[in-house]
Amino acid sequence: MKRYLFSFAALGALMSAGAAHAACGDITLSAFNWQSAEVNTYVDQFILNNGYGCNVSVVAGDTVPTLTSMIEKAQ
Repeated sequence: MKRYLFSFAALGALMSAGAAHAACGDITLSAFNWQSAEVNTYVDQFILNNGYGCNVSVVAGDTVPTLTSMIEKAQ
């Protein structure tokens, strides 16, 4: 049983390693109008820019209009 568990864990680690090195391109994040979401947005921007080499832009927006726009654009 331990052998199978280790095998699945190793397989999962190998499969996720390829996704980490994939090119991510341009990303647009929305900074909602509440402070905790804004902090998370800028932390995500920092990680994506410096950790993955993505081009990240941040757009200020309110919660409902931003979510409506994402649904309409299927993003």
